[in-house]
Amino acid sequence: MPVFIEINPNCVEPVNELGFKNSGRENELENLVINNPKIFPVEEISENVQWIPISKQMRLLRVGNNDKVRTDTIGVDDEGNIYVIENKLDDNSDESRVSQQVRDYVHILRTMKWEDFLIKIKKSNDSDKIREQKFNFSGKSLQEILSDVKDSEGNRWSKEKSVECFENIKSTFEDGKFFAIVCINKISKPLRISIDGENEITDENVMSMFALQVNKFQTDKGEKIIVTNTYPYNLSELREKKNSVKKKRDKIKFDNQLSQMDLSADEKNFIKKYIQKLKSKSDNFRYGIGKTSRMLPQFSINENEKSPIAIDVQGILSLQFESLYKPEEEKILEEFVNELKQIDHIDKIIMNSSPGRLTNKNIALKDWRLFSDEIISILEKVFTKN
Repeated sequence: MPVFIEINPNCVEPVNELGFKNSGRENELENLVINNPKIFPVEEISENVQWIPISKQMRLLRVGNNDKVRTDTIGVDDEGNIYVIENKLDDNSDESRVSQQVRDYVHILRTMKWEDFLIKIKKSNDSDKIREQKFNFSGKSLQEILSDVKDSEGNRWSKEKSVECFENIKSTFEDGKFFAIVCINKISKPLRISIDGENEITDENVMSMFALQVNKFQTDKGEKIIVTNTYPYNLSELREKKNSVKKKRDKIKFDNQLSQMDLSADEKNFIKKYIQKLKSKSDNFRYGIGKTSRMLPQFSINENEKSPIAIDVQGILSLQFESLYKPEEEKILEEFVNELKQIDHIDKIIMNSSPGRLTNKNIALKDWRLFSDEIISILEKVFTKN
């Protein structure tokens, strides 16, 4: 597909495709995504998250005396999802084989113990070759990678968030739930057919698969442009599949954890009833997969499901401002914040925030319970418009 750049409102010009170099071409493609995590379409899979590469060329096992089975790239996000990536170029791939190849990697990972997975990550990242390339994960264990992650504003994650993410990844790994991705410079018809076949499998223990197309272009002024695409073109179905599994799995976990919390019977009963109110007002709902289970009501915004708030089993209310990060959601976020500012307690929290984009805010049960009805009214007003 040709790519054009606008010179002025009445004139566009095509840009030249650069492609990838003759030597180390797949390595160039792989490094491009690793060094530029925003290329990866994580926001289409999970909201309010960032994609974090954690390893390259990790050895899974040895076949025979010399042949080594290695993944190309493994990444995670802060919800704990795990992404196994195989990088290929269209003139150097058997489309039916490349999808099977990444599936094989996932099946090997499923047979692996969590402790062995951590050891392999560290061993791969400690290799001279990886250290020389100075990736964000070079020389680090998974815990060290997560402790060094920075958010979109350049602030390092808190220790609590790093630990929670680590536990989320462990839970996902032990459940055997992975995303398999083919990263390629051209998504062909055979590859689309192969991916459709993989995703038609209804067994919830089988991961979802998609292709990420990445191309490089250059303008006459020497400016480089990266253009991406995915197949399936809309990844929302994969997200729905992932969320439906979470609902089945985590409602029991949520209820069990809530029953064990050091809360009064009245507080637990209030949380249960309030969650039922939220479910009746929202378009959908899901449960978080963290060590501390959460319920997240979802509202449809520009055909995407967003969770502006969350409630965990400790009764903590999270105002998830960061979930409304896209430019087309700016007005909705502004309205949401302005409505919340009418509540004195929340207004003080927002006013005490650092300058820049609003980050998520947590409010204890004893505080937000006082204005719980107002929260419901605000959600209805802002997010359930016809």
